[in-house]
Amino acid sequence: MVAGPPAGGGAVSGVLTNAFEALDQRGIAWALLRGARALGELAADVDLLVDAAAAAEIDGVLLAAGFARIRAPGHGSHRFYVSYDASQDRWIELDIVTVVAFGTRQQFRTALAPALAARRRRLGTVAALHLSDGFWHLLLHLLLSRGEVPAQYRAVLRSSASSALDGGPLQAFVRTLRPRLASRLPAAVEAADWRAVVELGRELRCAWYLREGLGVVARSTLHRLERHVPPGGARRGMSVAVLGPDGAGKTTLAEALRSSTRLPAAYVYLGVWREFRFEAQLRRIFGARLALRLVKLLVKRGLIAWHRRRGHLVLLDRYTLDADLPSDDLDLKGRISARLVRRTNTDPDLMILLDAPAELMYARKGEHGVAELQLRRKAYLAMAERFPQMVVIDAEQSRDAVRRQATELIWKRWSQSDGSGASRSGSRAA
Repeated sequence: MVAGPPAGGGAVSGVLTNAFEALDQRGIAWALLRGARALGELAADVDLLVDAAAAAEIDGVLLAAGFARIRAPGHGSHRFYVSYDASQDRWIELDIVTVVAFGTRQQFRTALAPALAARRRRLGTVAALHLSDGFWHLLLHLLLSRGEVPAQYRAVLRSSASSALDGGPLQAFVRTLRPRLASRLPAAVEAADWRAVVELGRELRCAWYLREGLGVVARSTLHRLERHVPPGGARRGMSVAVLGPDGAGKTTLAEALRSSTRLPAAYVYLGVWREFRFEAQLRRIFGARLALRLVKLLVKRGLIAWHRRRGHLVLLDRYTLDADLPSDDLDLKGRISARLVRRTNTDPDLMILLDAPAELMYARKGEHGVAELQLRRKAYLAMAERFPQMVVIDAEQSRDAVRRQATELIWKRWSQSDGSGASRSGSRAA
């Protein structure tokens, strides 16, 4: 079921609708913090306030609704969940909080979550903050996190400024910090005096520090430190090797995946046979090139493991499987080198093989010649029989079509994995 948006516009993604319905069915109180009227405009980020009493249930509820949790220590009560809607080629991120806090490190904390949840309103299938609470929450979020009000938020703030004087929880809280700000901030917003709004925001920040100075500093410091600590008890990340002969589009795809995904991603170029800067000099020293190559690859192995420990998607370009490709000029020393190179890294969780006619790959890059590319193409396709986690994608398609297909493969593997890195059956993608 795809629900209409609360106030016109395009359709709300079915993935989002599933999440909202799942929360409702479990009787969990929730409300959109902002953007209720833009859900049908393909917004990718959705911020929700959820009843703290249901914190233990949220992971299971959203997992069943098609989301996966991305653990990010150091963000206070924030929990991040992502899902990929293949039908719309759209990543959706849920940012769920159980505590109302502001600032870049959620250092300005309140105890107002229950009061805001009690005043929430229904807009069709969507629950949202009371209009006054929505105004104050957005304004405080911008002033305390960014120190300004960006142009894209000004119209919505002005449209709800007149409702901000109803004595709601957030206005009453601001009044306890600095009484005059409770009326002057909405007035300045309504008058579109954004310079005054920023100045009043600085006054609000100072008042909060004066009231809870040590508490604010302690929370900020703690959250900053937590962001550098790998998430305890989190699932491992996932490694994905993008394979194919030169001209298949490996680097193009890997970079497109990294820039488009909402999963925490890292790109690692292994460059198995890439020449060193001092290649000529190294040739004069027996074993020097091999030793440096193995050291480089072992360092990359450590980097890959570190990213996976942090729960990242690791995109591998020029993977060590290239060492298995046939070569007419490979002597005994070369075969030994290739075998050692292959042993430097463990097999990825997913291998995406880009396959295209040799003539097309040669036309794209002009390297190795058609005959050599055809030999490499056959060698790669033969590897698909050895590695059940390898999936072949037709690289004759447009770059965007290849990216979408690869994204769907990655998301399915990520969302179905328990973090153990277990392999599943390989296949050729349609």
